Amino acid sequence: MIREVPADIVVEATYTDLDDGEPALSHVRWAPESGKHVCTTSKGPVALAGRQPGQLAAEHGASFEFEGSVLSGTPIPRRAQRLFGGLEIPGCRA
Repeated sequence: MIREVPADIVVEATYTDLDDGEPALSHVRWAPESGKHVCTTSKGPVALAGRQPGQLAAEHGASFEFEGSVLSGTPIPRRAQRLFGGLEIPGCRA
């Protein structure tokens, strides 16, 4: 779905297995490989892959952002307001 969905940004908030980094690590790789920016609340991809996700995104002309709070899935509201303050979201699909 990440590779095929017609979106500009993928918001990634899945579990990270500390042994292999999955599924979060694949998600933050698939997004830029398919030309999409990615933002994750998961600290796992950064902790396990270091700068690699950001470098991969840059190679594909995309951005890799990460920010979250304790309990990971809780985004930082101030950042969302700054980035998306004037944006209207007509709907959301799972």
